[in-house]
Amino acid sequence: MPLHGSGKKLTDAENRGFAGPVKSVSTTFQTFMPEPIQPSGYSILYRLSCEQCDFDTHGTEVRSKTGGRLVRKSLDAEGRADEEITENGEGEATYRTLYTNGLAGKLEQNTYMDGKLVHSSTFRYDSQGNMVEWNVHKPDGTLESRSWSTFDGRGNELESVSDGPGDTYFDIVQTYNPQTGHLESLTSLNRDGSVRLYFRVNDDTVLSYWQQPGDHRNSYGNDICFENDDRTERDCRDYNLDGTYTMVRYVFTDKSKRNPLKATLYGTDHQVVMAAYYDYELDSWGNWTRRTVRIQTGESGERRLLEKDARTLTYYPAEGTHQ
Repeated sequence: MPLHGSGKKLTDAENRGFAGPVKSVSTTFQTFMPEPIQPSGYSILYRLSCEQCDFDTHGTEVRSKTGGRLVRKSLDAEGRADEEITENGEGEATYRTLYTNGLAGKLEQNTYMDGKLVHSSTFRYDSQGNMVEWNVHKPDGTLESRSWSTFDGRGNELESVSDGPGDTYFDIVQTYNPQTGHLESLTSLNRDGSVRLYFRVNDDTVLSYWQQPGDHRNSYGNDICFENDDRTERDCRDYNLDGTYTMVRYVFTDKSKRNPLKATLYGTDHQVVMAAYYDYELDSWGNWTRRTVRIQTGESGERRLLEKDARTLTYYPAEGTHQ
Protein backbone atom coordinates (compact mmCIF):
# COMPACT_ATOMS: atom_id res chain seq x y z
CA MET A 1 0.00 0.00 0.00
CA PRO A 2 1.26 3.57 -0.55
CA LEU A 3 2.49 5.63 2.34
CA HIS A 4 -0.10 8.10 3.53
CA GLY A 5 -1.37 10.23 6.39
CA SER A 6 0.44 12.22 9.04
CA GLY A 7 0.06 9.59 11.80
CA LYS A 8 1.08 9.94 15.44
CA LYS A 9 3.47 12.74 16.26
CA LEU A 10 6.84 11.24 17.08
CA THR A 11 9.30 12.39 19.73
CA ASP A 12 12.77 13.60 18.76
CA ALA A 13 14.22 10.29 19.93
CA GLU A 14 11.74 8.32 17.79
CA ASN A 15 12.48 10.53 14.79
CA ARG A 16 16.14 9.69 15.31
CA GLY A 17 15.22 6.00 15.13
CA PHE A 18 15.48 5.09 18.83
CA ALA A 19 13.12 3.03 20.99
CA GLY A 20 12.66 3.18 24.74
CA PRO A 21 13.50 5.90 27.31
CA VAL A 22 16.81 6.88 25.68
CA LYS A 23 18.90 9.33 27.70
CA SER A 24 22.10 9.59 25.65
CA VAL A 25 23.72 8.14 22.54
CA SER A 26 27.36 8.17 21.47
CA THR A 27 28.39 6.72 18.09
CA THR A 28 31.75 5.89 16.53
CA PHE A 29 32.30 4.60 13.01
CA GLN A 30 34.99 3.24 10.71
CA THR A 31 34.88 3.36 6.92
CA PHE A 32 36.73 0.85 4.75
CA MET A 33 35.95 1.99 1.19
CA PRO A 34 34.65 5.08 -0.65
CA GLU A 35 30.89 5.48 -0.51
CA PRO A 36 29.31 4.17 -3.73
CA ILE A 37 27.98 6.72 -6.21
CA GLN A 38 24.22 6.38 -6.68
CA PRO A 39 21.76 8.12 -9.00
CA SER A 40 19.66 10.88 -7.46
CA GLY A 41 16.62 9.64 -5.58
CA TYR A 42 16.31 7.16 -2.75
CA SER A 43 19.53 5.87 -1.22
CA ILE A 44 20.49 2.33 -0.20
CA LEU A 45 22.48 3.78 2.71
CA TYR A 46 20.84 4.50 6.07
CA ARG A 47 22.85 7.32 7.63
CA LEU A 48 23.92 7.38 11.27
CA SER A 49 21.15 9.22 13.10
CA CYS A 50 23.43 10.98 15.56
CA GLU A 51 27.05 11.14 16.60
CA GLN A 52 26.30 12.36 20.12
CA CYS A 53 22.76 13.06 21.33
CA ASP A 54 21.11 13.73 24.70
CA PHE A 55 17.35 13.55 25.37
CA ASP A 56 15.08 14.48 28.25
CA THR A 57 12.62 12.04 29.83
CA HIS A 58 9.98 12.85 27.18
CA GLY A 59 12.29 12.07 24.25
CA THR A 60 13.00 15.72 23.40
CA GLU A 61 16.52 16.30 22.10
CA VAL A 62 18.42 18.77 24.30
CA ARG A 63 21.94 18.40 22.90
CA SER A 64 23.51 17.01 19.72
CA LYS A 65 26.99 17.08 18.25
CA THR A 66 28.05 16.25 14.69
CA GLY A 67 31.66 16.86 13.72
CA GLY A 68 32.58 20.17 15.33
CA ARG A 69 29.01 21.47 15.36
CA LEU A 70 27.20 21.48 18.71
CA VAL A 71 23.49 22.25 19.14
CA ARG A 72 22.03 22.89 22.61
CA LYS A 73 18.35 23.43 23.45
CA SER A 74 16.66 24.81 26.55
CA LEU A 75 13.09 23.72 27.29
CA ASP A 76 10.05 25.50 28.74
CA ALA A 77 7.87 24.16 31.57
CA GLU A 78 5.98 21.93 29.11
CA GLY A 79 9.18 20.33 27.82
CA ARG A 80 9.22 22.20 24.48
CA ALA A 81 12.30 23.93 23.06
CA ASP A 82 12.22 27.67 23.68
CA GLU A 83 15.87 28.40 22.78
CA GLU A 84 18.37 26.67 20.50
CA ILE A 85 22.05 27.62 20.26
CA THR A 86 24.50 26.33 17.63
CA GLU A 87 28.23 26.48 18.39
CA ASN A 88 31.18 25.97 16.07
CA GLY A 89 34.28 23.89 16.81
CA GLU A 90 35.77 26.74 18.84
CA GLY A 91 32.74 26.88 21.12
CA GLU A 92 31.51 30.16 19.63
CA ALA A 93 27.75 30.64 19.29
CA THR A 94 27.02 31.13 15.58
CA TYR A 95 23.22 30.73 15.54
CA ARG A 96 20.57 31.39 18.20
CA THR A 97 16.88 30.60 17.70
CA LEU A 98 14.11 31.66 20.09
CA TYR A 99 10.69 29.95 20.06
CA THR A 100 7.28 31.01 21.35
CA ASN A 101 5.12 27.92 21.88
CA GLY A 102 1.38 27.29 21.91
CA LEU A 103 -0.78 24.25 22.61
CA ALA A 104 -0.31 22.70 19.15
CA GLY A 105 3.34 23.65 18.60
CA LYS A 106 5.63 26.61 17.98
CA LEU A 107 3.86 29.90 17.19
CA GLU A 108 6.88 32.13 16.52
CA GLN A 109 10.52 31.51 15.68
CA ASN A 110 13.29 34.13 15.49
CA THR A 111 16.76 33.13 14.26
CA TYR A 112 19.91 35.19 14.83
CA MET A 113 23.37 34.77 13.30
CA ASP A 114 26.28 36.38 15.12
CA GLY A 115 23.76 38.39 17.12
CA LYS A 116 21.85 39.76 14.11
CA LEU A 117 18.30 38.75 13.18
CA VAL A 118 18.27 36.52 10.06
CA HIS A 119 14.56 35.80 9.73
CA SER A 120 11.33 35.49 11.72
CA SER A 121 8.61 32.89 11.27
CA THR A 122 5.01 32.59 12.44
CA PHE A 123 2.89 29.42 12.48
CA ARG A 124 -0.83 28.63 12.65
CA TYR A 125 -2.65 25.32 13.33
CA ASP A 126 -6.11 23.87 12.81
CA SER A 127 -8.29 22.30 15.53
CA GLN A 128 -6.61 18.90 14.94
CA GLY A 129 -3.13 20.31 15.57
CA ASN A 130 -2.05 20.26 11.90
CA MET A 131 0.15 23.17 10.81
CA VAL A 132 -1.92 25.07 8.23
CA GLU A 133 0.15 28.23 7.72
CA TRP A 134 3.83 29.19 7.92
CA ASN A 135 5.09 32.71 7.13
CA VAL A 136 8.76 33.71 6.98
CA HIS A 137 9.80 37.37 7.20
CA LYS A 138 13.09 39.08 6.43
CA PRO A 139 14.85 41.14 9.16
CA ASP A 140 13.11 44.31 7.89
CA GLY A 141 9.70 42.66 8.33
CA THR A 142 8.89 42.07 4.66
CA LEU A 143 7.40 38.71 3.73
CA GLU A 144 9.99 36.28 2.29
CA SER A 145 7.85 33.16 1.86
CA ARG A 146 4.45 31.77 2.77
CA SER A 147 3.20 28.19 2.99
CA TRP A 148 -0.27 26.89 3.77
CA SER A 149 -2.01 23.50 3.84
CA THR A 150 -5.42 21.89 4.26
CA PHE A 151 -6.14 18.47 5.84
CA ASP A 152 -8.99 15.99 6.05
CA GLY A 153 -10.35 14.51 9.27
CA ARG A 154 -7.79 11.69 9.18
CA GLY A 155 -4.86 14.10 9.09
CA ASN A 156 -4.13 13.47 5.40
CA GLU A 157 -2.83 16.58 3.63
CA LEU A 158 -5.23 17.60 0.84
CA GLU A 159 -3.32 20.61 -0.55
CA SER A 160 0.02 22.21 0.24
CA VAL A 161 1.17 25.51 -1.28
CA SER A 162 4.60 27.13 -0.87
CA ASP A 163 5.22 30.57 -2.37
CA GLY A 164 8.77 31.91 -2.12
CA PRO A 165 11.49 32.69 -1.46
CA GLY A 166 12.05 34.29 -4.86
CA ASP A 167 10.38 32.44 -7.73
CA THR A 168 10.01 29.19 -5.78
CA TYR A 169 6.45 27.86 -6.03
CA PHE A 170 4.82 24.51 -5.21
CA ASP A 171 1.13 23.59 -5.22
CA ILE A 172 0.49 19.93 -4.42
CA VAL A 173 -3.06 18.50 -4.43
CA GLN A 174 -3.69 14.97 -3.14
CA THR A 175 -6.79 12.76 -3.06
CA TYR A 176 -7.43 9.71 -0.89
CA ASN A 177 -9.68 6.67 -0.95
CA PRO A 178 -12.64 7.59 1.30
CA GLN A 179 -12.89 4.04 2.69
CA THR A 180 -9.23 3.25 3.38
CA GLY A 181 -7.64 6.70 3.56
CA HIS A 182 -4.90 5.55 1.18
CA LEU A 183 -3.43 7.96 -1.35
CA GLU A 184 -5.16 7.83 -4.77
CA SER A 185 -3.63 10.70 -6.73
CA LEU A 186 -1.11 13.54 -6.57
CA THR A 187 -1.16 16.63 -8.80
CA SER A 188 1.59 19.26 -8.87
CA LEU A 189 0.45 22.62 -10.29
CA ASN A 190 2.38 25.55 -11.73
CA ARG A 191 1.70 29.09 -10.56
CA ASP A 192 -0.69 29.63 -13.49
CA GLY A 193 -2.71 26.54 -12.53
CA SER A 194 -1.40 24.27 -15.30
CA VAL A 195 -0.39 20.72 -14.42
CA ARG A 196 3.29 20.11 -13.79
CA LEU A 197 3.09 16.49 -12.65
CA TYR A 198 0.32 13.94 -12.07
CA PHE A 199 0.11 10.35 -10.97
CA ARG A 200 -2.67 8.02 -9.88
CA VAL A 201 -2.28 4.84 -7.82
CA ASN A 202 -4.27 2.07 -6.25
CA ASP A 203 -3.03 0.22 -3.15
CA ASP A 204 0.12 -1.22 -4.75
CA THR A 205 0.19 -0.13 -8.40
CA VAL A 206 0.90 3.12 -10.26
CA LEU A 207 -2.02 3.38 -12.71
CA SER A 208 -0.74 6.45 -14.58
CA TYR A 209 2.12 8.94 -14.47
CA TRP A 210 2.71 12.18 -16.41
CA GLN A 211 5.25 14.99 -16.04
CA GLN A 212 5.42 18.27 -17.91
CA PRO A 213 7.84 17.94 -20.88
CA GLY A 214 11.12 19.76 -20.31
CA ASP A 215 10.53 20.05 -16.57
CA HIS A 216 13.33 19.44 -14.09
CA ARG A 217 13.72 15.71 -13.45
CA ASN A 218 13.47 16.01 -9.69
CA SER A 219 10.15 17.86 -9.48
CA TYR A 220 8.46 17.48 -6.12
CA GLY A 221 6.10 14.51 -6.35
CA ASN A 222 8.08 12.43 -8.84
CA ASP A 223 8.57 9.73 -6.22
CA ILE A 224 6.25 7.34 -4.41
CA CYS A 225 6.62 4.48 -1.93
CA PHE A 226 4.61 1.32 -1.28
CA GLU A 227 4.65 -0.95 1.77
CA ASN A 228 3.68 -4.59 2.19
CA ASP A 229 0.87 -5.55 4.56
CA ASP A 230 3.08 -6.20 7.61
CA ARG A 231 5.08 -2.99 6.88
CA THR A 232 8.46 -4.71 6.92
CA GLU A 233 9.20 -4.02 3.22
CA ARG A 234 9.08 -0.77 1.27
CA ASP A 235 9.47 -0.09 -2.46
CA CYS A 236 10.31 3.53 -3.39
CA ARG A 237 10.24 4.67 -7.03
CA ASP A 238 11.94 7.76 -8.46
CA TYR A 239 10.40 8.67 -11.83
CA ASN A 240 12.00 10.17 -14.94
CA LEU A 241 10.31 12.46 -17.45
CA ASP A 242 9.50 9.56 -19.78
CA GLY A 243 7.75 7.55 -17.08
CA THR A 244 10.63 5.14 -16.45
CA TYR A 245 11.92 4.91 -12.89
CA THR A 246 14.66 3.66 -10.63
CA MET A 247 13.58 1.85 -7.48
CA VAL A 248 14.99 1.03 -4.07
CA ARG A 249 13.52 -1.93 -2.18
CA TYR A 250 14.04 -1.91 1.59
CA VAL A 251 13.65 -4.88 3.94
CA PHE A 252 13.49 -4.10 7.68
CA THR A 253 13.84 -6.15 10.86
CA ASP A 254 10.32 -5.09 11.95
CA LYS A 255 7.57 -2.60 11.14
CA SER A 256 9.22 0.20 13.14
CA LYS A 257 11.71 0.55 10.23
CA ARG A 258 14.52 1.53 12.56
CA ASN A 259 16.82 -1.18 11.26
CA PRO A 260 17.06 -2.08 7.56
CA LEU A 261 18.38 -5.54 6.75
CA LYS A 262 18.83 -4.97 3.02
CA ALA A 263 18.37 -2.15 0.52
CA THR A 264 18.55 -2.90 -3.22
CA LEU A 265 18.75 -0.34 -6.03
CA TYR A 266 17.18 -1.32 -9.37
CA GLY A 267 17.82 0.57 -12.61
CA THR A 268 15.22 1.61 -15.19
CA ASP A 269 15.66 -1.83 -16.78
CA HIS A 270 14.63 -3.39 -13.39
CA GLN A 271 18.07 -4.99 -13.02
CA VAL A 272 20.04 -4.79 -9.76
CA VAL A 273 22.55 -1.92 -9.74
CA MET A 274 23.80 -2.29 -6.16
CA ALA A 275 22.68 -3.44 -2.73
CA ALA A 276 23.53 -2.75 0.91
CA TYR A 277 23.42 -5.41 3.64
CA TYR A 278 23.16 -4.58 7.35
CA ASP A 279 24.11 -6.75 10.35
CA TYR A 280 23.38 -5.72 13.95
CA GLU A 281 23.90 -6.42 17.58
CA LEU A 282 20.76 -5.19 19.39
CA ASP A 283 20.16 -4.30 23.02
CA SER A 284 17.01 -5.24 24.98
CA TRP A 285 15.11 -2.22 23.57
CA GLY A 286 15.87 -3.18 19.98
CA ASN A 287 18.39 -0.37 19.44
CA TRP A 288 21.59 -1.47 17.75
CA THR A 289 24.90 -1.21 19.58
CA ARG A 290 27.01 -2.50 16.70
CA ARG A 291 26.32 -2.27 12.97
CA THR A 292 28.16 -3.56 9.91
CA VAL A 293 27.34 -2.39 6.39
CA ARG A 294 28.44 -4.24 3.24
CA ILE A 295 27.95 -3.17 -0.36
CA GLN A 296 27.42 -5.32 -3.44
CA THR A 297 27.54 -3.84 -6.95
CA GLY A 298 26.23 -5.36 -10.16
CA GLU A 299 29.71 -5.53 -11.66
CA SER A 300 31.57 -7.30 -8.86
CA GLY A 301 28.87 -9.49 -7.38
CA GLU A 302 30.79 -9.64 -4.08
CA ARG A 303 29.92 -7.95 -0.80
CA ARG A 304 32.54 -5.44 0.26
CA LEU A 305 32.84 -3.97 3.75
CA LEU A 306 31.78 -0.33 3.75
CA GLU A 307 31.70 0.59 7.44
CA LYS A 308 31.57 -0.64 11.03
CA ASP A 309 29.66 1.39 13.61
CA ALA A 310 29.38 1.18 17.39
CA ARG A 311 26.95 2.94 19.74
CA THR A 312 26.78 3.38 23.49
CA LEU A 313 23.28 4.13 24.80
CA THR A 314 22.08 5.05 28.27
CA TYR A 315 18.44 4.99 29.39
CA TYR A 316 16.21 6.61 31.97
CA PRO A 317 14.76 4.18 34.55
CA ALA A 318 11.62 2.48 33.28
CA GLU A 319 9.18 -0.05 34.65
CA GLY A 320 9.42 -3.62 33.42
CA THR A 321 12.33 -5.89 32.68
CA HIS A 322 14.32 -3.50 30.47
CA GLN A 323 17.47 -2.01 31.94
